[in-house]
Amino acid sequence: MKRIRWQLTGFFIGLFLFNTTLLAQSVDSTQTQVHQPEQINLRTFVESSRVPLNRPVIFHIELSWLGNLNQYQIEPLEQPVLTNLLLEGSGSENRIEPLENGQVRAVKAITYRLKPLEMGMAYIDGIVVKYTNQETGEENQLTSQRVMVEIIEPIPEPGTGPWKSLLYIILFTLFFGVVGYFLIVFFRKRRQAEQEQPVIPLPEEYLNRLAQEVDPRGTNLNEMVEKLARIFRNYLDQEFHIRARESSTS
Repeated sequence: MKRIRWQLTGFFIGLFLFNTTLLAQSVDSTQTQVHQPEQINLRTFVESSRVPLNRPVIFHIELSWLGNLNQYQIEPLEQPVLTNLLLEGSGSENRIEPLENGQVRAVKAITYRLKPLEMGMAYIDGIVVKYTNQETGEENQLTSQRVMVEIIEPIPEPGTGPWKSLLYIILFTLFFGVVGYFLIVFFRKRRQAEQEQPVIPLPEEYLNRLAQEVDPRGTNLNEMVEKLARIFRNYLDQEFHIRARESSTS
C-alpha cells in the first residue's frame, strides 16, 4: 500500500515538473517572437554654433540603422524652415559602414549650406522624417529638435587686412616713382636735343630769305631791287656791324 502511495506521489510530482517545463518553454518561445521596435537614429547638427556673418552655416541631417540601405524607404524631406538664414544649396550621400561584429550600418546623410542674413540668433526648425520598412510595410516618422546658431561679426576675407593696404601703398609709390623717372628722362633728353639743334650760319639764313622773298623771274624790277637792298643792308648790319639799315636803297 505504501509502495502504491509512493508511486502515485512520484507520478504527480513528475507530471507537475513536466507541465512546469512546458510552460517555461512556451514563455521563452513567446519572448523570442516579440517584435522589437525599429532602430533608426536621427541626428541633426551644425558644424559650428557660432558662425561669422560672411561665412556659411553647414547643417547636417544623418539617418542611420543596422542593415542594408534598401531596408527602409525614406520619403523626400521638405526644405527646413529657417530664421535669419537663406538656403544656398544642398547635397546628399548614402554609405555603408562596417562594424566590428560583422554587421553593417547604413547611413543616409543630407547637408544644407545656409547663408546668414544678419548678426544675432538664427534658427533651423525641427525636421520631420517619414520612412517605411520595406519588409513589414510599417510606416513611421521621426522629428528632430530645433537647432540654433549665433551669427557673429564678419571676419576678414583671405587676402585682406592692414598688410594688403600697405602693399597697395608700396605698389602705388613704385608706380608713380617709375612714371616720374621716365618723365624726367624724357624732358631732359628733349631739352638736350633742343640745345644740340644745329645753328644755321648767317649767310645761309640770308640766302634762304633771298630765295623766299625775291623772285628772279619777277617783272617788277623796282620791287625786286628794294627787297634785295633791304636784305643786303640787314646782312651787313648783323655780320659786319655796319649801320647799313639807315642807308637808302640807292
